[in-house]
Amino acid sequence: MLDSTPSPITPPVVYWDSWYLNASPGPYYPFATSSGTPPTFDNIVALPTASDAAKLAYRNDSAGTFNLTPSTSYSCQTAGGELSWNATTKTLTVSGTIFIDGSVYVNDGAINTCTGQATLYASGSVLLKKSTLCAQLNVARTAYDTLNWNPNQRLLCIVSNGNGSLAQDSQVSAGDGVQLTSAYFQGAVFATNDVEIQTTSTIDGPIVGSTVKLGSP
Repeated sequence: MLDSTPSPITPPVVYWDSWYLNASPGPYYPFATSSGTPPTFDNIVALPTASDAAKLAYRNDSAGTFNLTPSTSYSCQTAGGELSWNATTKTLTVSGTIFIDGSVYVNDGAINTCTGQATLYASGSVLLKKSTLCAQLNVARTAYDTLNWNPNQRLLCIVSNGNGSLAQDSQVSAGDGVQLTSAYFQGAVFATNDVEIQTTSTIDGPIVGSTVKLGSP
């Protein structure tokens, strides 16, 4: 039987400060090797010798908006993780815990795949528009494959603290932290604010948000 008044569920705790300081790649561990134009993890950060309080003063959603899937490849690797994009094969490679003190988006109109396991923290908003970002492609590489997807081997978890009501996060609608518009994502999603799935969009994977808004099918 359906319950029209479900009990509230306590969301998981997100350690924003700890991962801002320790994510790799992240503001204080930006890269060991890089190529192309990887993201700016933060604009201005305190010296590594500064106190944690001084460093955390720069966690202010100021890194701008980064295109995860641009027309040119980039690579960023550290001892603890990786965020790389192959524009030819449309493959995003991730590992470890990644922190960008800003917003990110995917809007290349393509069928993209993501390989590896990682959590991507964004202080800002996350937008997927008119594009696919999936963990498992079918053999023809023309669509996602849920039957053969093994999240123990391939899983990107997106964690957003953004709110489209703020000017720096306004790539999404007011109140949203994560928004999908005519898009598909295969992975996990967490937003401090709302997750909006609109206009023929789909998420295959767990979703946590202040509110999950379902738009037109």
